[in-house]
Amino acid sequence: MEQITIDAVNRHFSLFKPPSDLPLSIWAAENYRLPERSSASPGPFRPWPYQKALLDAMGDPNIERVTVMKSARVGYTCSVMATLGSLAANTPCSVILLVPTLDDAKKMAIDNVDPTFQESPTLVNLMKFGRLDGKNTLTLKSFPGGSLKILAAKAPRNLRAHDAKVLLVDEVDAMTVTSEGDPVALAERRTMAHPDRRIICGSTPTTKGLSRIELLYGESDQRVYECPCPECHEYVELLWEHIRWMEGHPEDAEWCCPLCGCMVPEKHKFDMVENGRWRVTKPEVDGHAGFRLNALVSLLPKAKWGVLAKEYEVASNEGPAKLRPFYNTALGMPYEEYEGAASTPAGLFARKEDYGPENIPPDVLLLTASVDVQSDRFELQIWGWGIGDQVWVIDNRVIPDDPTDVRSWERLDVALDRTFIHPIAQREIRIESVTVDTGFLTQMGYDFCLTGQAAYKPYFPTKGMPGTGKPIWRESEQKFKRGGKLYLVGVDDAKTILYQRLAVTNPGPSYIHFPAHFELSYFKQLVSETVKTEYVAGIPKRDWYLPAGKRNEALDTAVGNMAARFRMRIDYEMRHASLALAATDPKKVSETAASIARMFN
Repeated sequence: MEQITIDAVNRHFSLFKPPSDLPLSIWAAENYRLPERSSASPGPFRPWPYQKALLDAMGDPNIERVTVMKSARVGYTCSVMATLGSLAANTPCSVILLVPTLDDAKKMAIDNVDPTFQESPTLVNLMKFGRLDGKNTLTLKSFPGGSLKILAAKAPRNLRAHDAKVLLVDEVDAMTVTSEGDPVALAERRTMAHPDRRIICGSTPTTKGLSRIELLYGESDQRVYECPCPECHEYVELLWEHIRWMEGHPEDAEWCCPLCGCMVPEKHKFDMVENGRWRVTKPEVDGHAGFRLNALVSLLPKAKWGVLAKEYEVASNEGPAKLRPFYNTALGMPYEEYEGAASTPAGLFARKEDYGPENIPPDVLLLTASVDVQSDRFELQIWGWGIGDQVWVIDNRVIPDDPTDVRSWERLDVALDRTFIHPIAQREIRIESVTVDTGFLTQMGYDFCLTGQAAYKPYFPTKGMPGTGKPIWRESEQKFKRGGKLYLVGVDDAKTILYQRLAVTNPGPSYIHFPAHFELSYFKQLVSETVKTEYVAGIPKRDWYLPAGKRNEALDTAVGNMAARFRMRIDYEMRHASLALAATDPKKVSETAASIARMFN
């Protein structure tokens, strides 16, 4: 007979222990410890003021849904772990913890779940660890009266075999719809057998209008955390537009009260947050508590207003690719991609500068080109690139010709083989990367590129691939008998990045310059397409849409230039240094000639 241990007896009698009637925030403060592996300040859990109502909602059996639209650095994951610990200790049941990927599931188990149950004295005997038996693995665990399954949204088939009373979802905006359907919807179906189910979702948001957590928060009672102003004592939500600092001194950032206009330094932040309160803005919604949180109320050292202001300055200087994560992860806000007059044809037309193909700017260190094949012409656009992927559009030409005639492709080759005089090195430079769209007259496009490559010319046949989340440059598996390759261009993501860069208004990294000779028709084509969002089974789906009667060749060849750049690894600093050395030290010209030739020829 198997010997009965004291731990086994304790686990048995714990099933008959009455559940704690303490609010979750108080229970967690008394029983949950922040693990050493996943916390910068391990030890007894002391919930921040704004966490208390959030925890109490997570632990309230009368609230079916809790949604948290949040930034990073606000303690959401430890709130989920405290909720899980309370469920195991007080009201054991079946729980699903849904995360985006299998790697996320393993990381959650190793860094969060296991340490929580190993280091919190109240929880230490509740859960087995390791592959001790068929009921316990790294991501599938049992405890007296209940179980935990940590599942990956990218493997939705796993959801079919599981049932749960409580569903915990982490980073819902990072989850994508698969061939099996929406993983969050599939997970919610696994809870439908329980009339007292609970669904808790949290995430940093992504793109405005496409963010799942933004949509869920919009369906909730939309609570906001408000702090009292030290001067007028009115309660206000701390928002980014209220943060002010002198140019060049982000470390001195202060909060400006929108009601009384007083400037509040960082030293008052602790008292403001400590005395803050949650306010329900949609009281007509019942059973769905929604919380909106940003890092401005976080009391972590890395969330000081001055630290965030510095992060914002850096992100702003580096363009939308860096600004988006700041909005998402620091401000807990969905990012609105296209806004402002700068992205209109008239706004872009007004940015024209005094340069052109005959006098290219000295900061141009790389030339690319893209060709769009039409029934009666070639559309050719040439871009110059510099440090920080700053762009100078050099030329945009319409070449009337008959692409079905082999001789027309010979004339296109002459147009692409032209040279430009670089003002620093005072030598001829050439286009280093050319994409040719093979969607029309496919075979002739292939032959042109392969013939050019045989003559050591940088011509690459491409095919556009619609859909978000696809690489801008990828080699196709398709091969040609003559040894050539086809390259796939993720046009949706390329257009997204292009439109983000067009919205940059200050010359520098990611900024796009335009030459003096361009007409308004070019800019109308460049921003001719718009994003159209449709909801399929409740899930937003975004497509690029060209209104009837508009032309988009300039947009297509701009995307082709981005693809031509993305296929290359460029050291702009090295190129700039070589050109400068050749220009300032005549003795070094011969020594640098070879390196410059490798750059441009």
